[in-house]
Amino acid sequence: MTNFVHRVRARVSSPSERTSRGDIELGNSPKQPATSTSPAAPKYEYLRGYPSLSTFISSNPQSESFIFKRFDKLAARNLLYLQSELACLQEKLEDFDKEDYKPPYDREANACARSWEDFERVKDSNERQKERWDLMLRTRSCLREYQETLLLQSRTAALSTPSKDVLEAFQAEFVGHGSSLIGASKTIYDSNDDLVQLHSTERKDRVSTFLAKYLFRWLHTNAPNQNHADPRITYVYTSRLDLFVELFYAVLSIVLLLGAILSLYFIKNAIWRITTIALFTLVFAACAIFLADGRRLAVFGACAAYAAVLVVFVSSENVSGGRS
Repeated sequence: MTNFVHRVRARVSSPSERTSRGDIELGNSPKQPATSTSPAAPKYEYLRGYPSLSTFISSNPQSESFIFKRFDKLAARNLLYLQSELACLQEKLEDFDKEDYKPPYDREANACARSWEDFERVKDSNERQKERWDLMLRTRSCLREYQETLLLQSRTAALSTPSKDVLEAFQAEFVGHGSSLIGASKTIYDSNDDLVQLHSTERKDRVSTFLAKYLFRWLHTNAPNQNHADPRITYVYTSRLDLFVELFYAVLSIVLLLGAILSLYFIKNAIWRITTIALFTLVFAACAIFLADGRRLAVFGACAAYAAVLVVFVSSENVSGGRS
């Protein structure tokens, strides 16, 4: 069993609200309380703050709770600074080269321009070459930092953002019974604009999303860590959801194939047969594109194969009918 995604079916309750577990599982709106009784707070084994939050994040065996801020604005500012620093260093290096080319020519500068050994040898005795050497070392360090930062930022930008349900589940822990962090960190998880999820097992295709929403009652399971479980948060069986999805596609494949064959068997008019083949192929292509998220080339090949099967069936039927 693996956990698919956190799901919160009720918003974070205030002290004046009471939500039943049945409402949470079925996705109904929270009922207004008849009394002032409030839900019992989950029992924590750690102090509220970094200890409790880190325990909650690490409690998911699939690491789906590892949600952090990307700090895109700071990353962009840092890259701009490094880029400008490199541009300045490049300009200084070019100024050195221009000065060396002006007469009277410096023999040591000429030698250093062609030999690394001479450049390294005179860097301590020649003041100008000492400046060039320091500039080279500074450029090397800045360029390495800039390139590493670019690569790291490209990898960070490729990370997916948490889904709405995952973020709601995380926020239920973060602000459910008082904010876990205070100060500048208090609003870190207010929006999904600048957040990344390090790992996700959530199925993003339309069929999985639909089934996870409307078959939630048969897919959910208990939290892996009951001592740190929030009653508003449940988990979803990945294997069970995959089974429902596979059954759906199996039934859909049978319906599209047998439905087309049976229709063509009973239709004798050639024009209506061609129309039937076109309609079923169109439906097949729509399912491949919108339900299976197929690529263009794969969809084209699958549609061609599907239409070919129907055409072969019609041709074989005509041949057998002619012989009879």
